Amino acid sequence: MRDLRQTILTKISKNINKLTETGKRVEVVLRWLENLPDFVDHELKSLRIFNKGKSDIVTSLDLSLDQSFLSLITNEFPQDAVLSEESGWFNEGAEFLHVLDPIDLTRNVSRNLPFFILYSLHDAEKNFDPLIGMLVGFRPFWVCFGVREAGIFTFEENHVSEIVYSEPKERFSYAVLHNFHTVETSFPSDYQLISGRYAFFLLLKGEIDCVLFSLDEIGFQWGYYAWDFLAYISLLKIAGSYKVNFFPSGHFDIDSSGRLVVNNLYLRKILAYDKTKENEALALAKRFD
Repeated sequence: MRDLRQTILTKISKNINKLTETGKRVEVVLRWLENLPDFVDHELKSLRIFNKGKSDIVTSLDLSLDQSFLSLITNEFPQDAVLSEESGWFNEGAEFLHVLDPIDLTRNVSRNLPFFILYSLHDAEKNFDPLIGMLVGFRPFWVCFGVREAGIFTFEENHVSEIVYSEPKERFSYAVLHNFHTVETSFPSDYQLISGRYAFFLLLKGEIDCVLFSLDEIGFQWGYYAWDFLAYISLLKIAGSYKVNFFPSGHFDIDSSGRLVVNNLYLRKILAYDKTKENEALALAKRFD
């Protein structure tokens, strides 16, 4: 893992000076990342599961990861804001905002199935402009790490590679998910069960052109939370070849519960697409108004 940190730092050093505010935070986040495999392995040996509300759970791994990250950021950057699923807000209103989902797909942890750690860093004074985006997968272990103006890198099987945007195919390809369930795609039938997380990843790699997420009133019971979506959205924006629209406007805020809000209403639609396919993407979105 130390090789991963050094490799990424070497690749981005041409664009990001480690003495800049973003560069300082990249170094600290990568330091946390390189210790994650050992940290997770250790915590899984004594995993405990707790009820969280009426229909949710949280594990000791969620809580331990949350506290380790909070301790690191509050020690290194006490002026920064942090929004975590498990701990809520710290220093709300600060210039830099760290958003963390300690474990995404918590129920998979005890089932020996894949789960993720999601992280992003934002300039909160510039409509939450993304500076860093990171997805960390387990079972198997892999990393997708992006820094604005420096690119996006993946780490799989001890190999670091850069995600390079490829020109879209002539056919407009897309996935539509409503209340987090796939309702339509342009893929063959064997891809109909595409998940939201995987759809974002396919979009990031240039394999599809557009992803539309939408909710109705029933969806408000969980809604769009920053910790679930901003890591994916940040990587798309960092890639530079994609555009993300938050309807009914392109600007959003994060409320006290961590939900994404537009025009003082809970967000109901996210449209992310290849910029060269804007007309097709907007036409698709109108079909689901």
